[in-house]
Amino acid sequence: MTRGRYLTKEHKEKIRLTTLANISCLGYRNTPETKVKISLGVKNSYTVELREVRRQAMLKRYSNPNEIELQSQRMKLAMNRPEVKTNISNGQKRRTKNPRHWANMHKVRKGFKSTDETKEKVRLATLGNSSHLGHKHPPEAIETMRRKRKEYWETTPNRDEHIGKIIASSHVKPNNCELELLRLFNEVAPNEWDYVGDGQFILAGKNPDLMCVNGKKQVAELFGDYYHRGEDPEERMNLFALYGYKTLIIWESELKEPEKVLNKIVEFTAK
Repeated sequence: MTRGRYLTKEHKEKIRLTTLANISCLGYRNTPETKVKISLGVKNSYTVELREVRRQAMLKRYSNPNEIELQSQRMKLAMNRPEVKTNISNGQKRRTKNPRHWANMHKVRKGFKSTDETKEKVRLATLGNSSHLGHKHPPEAIETMRRKRKEYWETTPNRDEHIGKIIASSHVKPNNCELELLRLFNEVAPNEWDYVGDGQFILAGKNPDLMCVNGKKQVAELFGDYYHRGEDPEERMNLFALYGYKTLIIWESELKEPEKVLNKIVEFTAK
C-alpha cells in the first residue's frame, strides 16, 4: 500500500537522474489508430462494476471526517504554491483565447439538461457540504477581480457581440415595468419602438431596454429604483451620445404617474 506515502527528495532525485538520459519518448506522438485502441482498451476495462467498486471505496474513505480534513489541508497547501497558481492561470488564459474551446463547450452543453435523478444525487451529495458557506473574499481580492474583469471587457475583440450572445443565452424577457414602458412608447409612437433588452442590441458594452426602430438613433432605459440606486443617468446618456444616440431614462418609480412619463416620451420622440 502506498496510501499517504510521499517520496523523499533523494528518491525523487534518483528517478530524475535515471530518466534524464532516456530520450526515447521525447517528441513522440501516438498515431490516431493507436489512440483509438488505447481509448477502447480503457473503456472496456472500466466496467460498470469496477466503477461502482471504486465509488464505494471513495465513499467509505471520505466518510471519515479526519480524512476529509487531511485532504482539505493537502489541497490548500498544493493550490497555494505560486507555481501552481501561475500554471492554472496560464492554462485558463490559453483556453479562453482558443476558439475551439468555446466551440466544444457549446457543442457539449447545447440542449443538455440534467435528469431529475442527477439533480437529486447532486443535492444529496452537497447537502452537508458547508466548506464555502460564509466564505468572503478580502477587499483586496475583490478589487483585483473587479479590475481584471474591467480590463478583460475593455480589451476583448468583438466585445459587444460577445456580450449580446451571453445575454441572449440567458433567455431574458421584459419584466412588467419594461412592458408598461414599452406600452407607453407605443401609445405615443405605435410600432416605432421595440424591446431589445434581451441582447439584441449592444451599445458601448451596455444593453438598452428599448430602441427606436424607425431609423432614429434613440434608445430608452428603465432604471430600477433598487438595482440602479446611486447611479447617475447622465453618465449613461453621455456614453451613448458618443455613438450618436439620444437616450431617455425613466426611473421605475416614475411609472406610478403614467401621464408624466407620456409627456416625457412625447417631448423625447419629437427631437
